[in-house]
Amino acid sequence: MAKNNQKNIETIVIIEDDFALSELLKQKIDSMGFLVENFINGNNALPYILKSTDSLLVIIDFELPDINGIELVKRVHQTKKNIPFIVITGEGSEEVAINFLRLGVSDYLIKDSNFLANLKPSIEKTIINFNYQMQIELQQQIIAQNEKKFRLIFENMQDVFAILDSRFRIIEISPAIESLLQISPEKIIGKTIFNLETNRHLLKIAFHKLVKEKYITDFEIDICHKAKNIYRTCQINAKIIKSDEQHYAVITMRDITNYKQLQREFLTIATVTEEKERTRISEHLHDVVAPTLTTANRYLEMAVHPTKTMSEKNELINESRMLIEDSIQCIRQLSNISSSNVLSEYGLEKAFLKLQERFSKLEKPELKFTILLLHERFNPVLENIAYRTVTELVHNSLKHADAQQVVIHITEKENYFTISYRDDGKGFDYEAILVPKENATQQGLFLMNIRIKSLGGSIIFERLSKGISLRIDIPVKHYLLPA
Repeated sequence: MAKNNQKNIETIVIIEDDFALSELLKQKIDSMGFLVENFINGNNALPYILKSTDSLLVIIDFELPDINGIELVKRVHQTKKNIPFIVITGEGSEEVAINFLRLGVSDYLIKDSNFLANLKPSIEKTIINFNYQMQIELQQQIIAQNEKKFRLIFENMQDVFAILDSRFRIIEISPAIESLLQISPEKIIGKTIFNLETNRHLLKIAFHKLVKEKYITDFEIDICHKAKNIYRTCQINAKIIKSDEQHYAVITMRDITNYKQLQREFLTIATVTEEKERTRISEHLHDVVAPTLTTANRYLEMAVHPTKTMSEKNELINESRMLIEDSIQCIRQLSNISSSNVLSEYGLEKAFLKLQERFSKLEKPELKFTILLLHERFNPVLENIAYRTVTELVHNSLKHADAQQVVIHITEKENYFTISYRDDGKGFDYEAILVPKENATQQGLFLMNIRIKSLGGSIIFERLSKGISLRIDIPVKHYLLPA
């Protein structure tokens, strides 16, 4: 197990060559209960930062007499030491601040009239985000250790080998099938491979591809022994061979059930953590940003009142402008909330209906939904990925495909959660989205494919004469909530 070596930040390092400002910062931070170490240049501060065993937060001025802030941050990062930075810059230096943010600096403050007032919120937010990052890294360590354990098992397990005739009947199969499904080879020889599959439609598509292309690689499928309620996820590789003027299919089945379970656990951890952060951001927007903007709006309403003098109007407008700037600075630091609140509170069906209602106000595309689910709620992992998948597809149809109509069927049957999607737009090359391209318009579709595969799902794509048809099947048994 990974050990939690996370320490709370107790010491703040100030690197500022302006002695008066440095003392003001020290007094302010002292009052917050932190230990403070002051340095007037980077070369003196760097050895202390690198040798310290405490968790530090560094507040650094961009312009230092010996080394600029960007160079110092780079040197610290080269050592792999995980330290959050807050950069302070002069007014008009927003471009410098942006360069710092690209290096992974947590926040920046501008030396203006609100500088000292913004210091405490910036420190508090930076520490919260730093602790959040440490929690994520700890979870990743746990997942990595589990992954390592799994790979030891994975590399030593015995694969199932089988030979099929031209009608996909099993004529030979290795004894490993017994340890996999508790089925003796003798009981399934002579039967078709489809007897082991929980989704025959999907397997038929795979073997249709095998007949056409003569091989398939890394095809994931669920196989089962229904009588004993045994379900395993396997990775199938197959090739058509010819012997004695007859064609045969040689296939291998590798059990990846544990690996897929680890993927689901990682997704669950990531989703829960992400939702907590979104909730925090939402609360911050509601509690801090909204009241500030409301006040600014009220000032503007007062400023246009005919009884106000020009001096009073200018004063109200200036007050409003400062409030708006404060809100912009706050929002800049927050992540964009992309998940539907309706989804988290009420589930997929109501979230999809809300999505349909939102698009009903547009002339195109016309959005048609059919939703037939056996369960009201699913594991948040499935709900979030299903919702993101549909919204990404609709976004693509609206923005890139110029579709006039989108038809979506969401169903749950035969242990599968299925999304059927069709539009009449320009279409796209599905194979092209499997290769990530920076700044590509299909980056979202690439990520969609990754998410579906991580759930153990499959995607069947067809390019139509006008538009596309896409079917997604996800084995739902892993994502049902306890009764």
